[in-house]
Amino acid sequence: MSKSIITISREFGSGGRDIGKKVAETLGYAFYDRTLIDLSIQQDKLSAESMREIEEKLNETMLFQLAVNGSYAEPFWGDMMIPPPDTMFLMQEKIIKNLVEKGPCVIIGTGADFVLRDRTDCLSIFIYSDMNSRVKRAIAEYGVSSDKVESKIHHRDKIRAEHYNKCTFQKWGEAKNYDLCFNSDGIGIEKSIALILKAAE
Repeated sequence: MSKSIITISREFGSGGRDIGKKVAETLGYAFYDRTLIDLSIQQDKLSAESMREIEEKLNETMLFQLAVNGSYAEPFWGDMMIPPPDTMFLMQEKIIKNLVEKGPCVIIGTGADFVLRDRTDCLSIFIYSDMNSRVKRAIAEYGVSSDKVESKIHHRDKIRAEHYNKCTFQKWGEAKNYDLCFNSDGIGIEKSIALILKAAE
């Protein structure tokens, strides 16, 4: 395979996570998602050197925010609070770069496409789908209540877009930011998997 790293960003309910998992299983690649990456952050706690690098990047980001907005979010380093988006993204970036050095992998979400954008062995993908298919999948597979499903879908997409846009200065889901974009239900799940396998050759 010429592409040893595959990153998948996806709309909520598009089946992107399951597609990525099946691609990883077919290729024998490791599979990482947001849960595993965040767990790695908690377990590793990052080295002192890594934390210094993150702090330096944060300082640059905060100076930029101060110049543009006149204010910036208070930095976080405590163990009992949730980090602000910039801090968390930089932590995820460090973990992602460490994980890809371990071997071929599929990474779901977390802005990995942006983190690894300069690597020639990385294939970045965005998966979307029509609303009817997303509604059915959210109800059947994720147990979302039918009377709240569309609002849940819009809310999850909004969170993903805001986080990505803020931390990468790119637009989530915009075709030019990815190598490949497609409608998973438009071509079907199995063909979606086959398409990714072919693109990764």
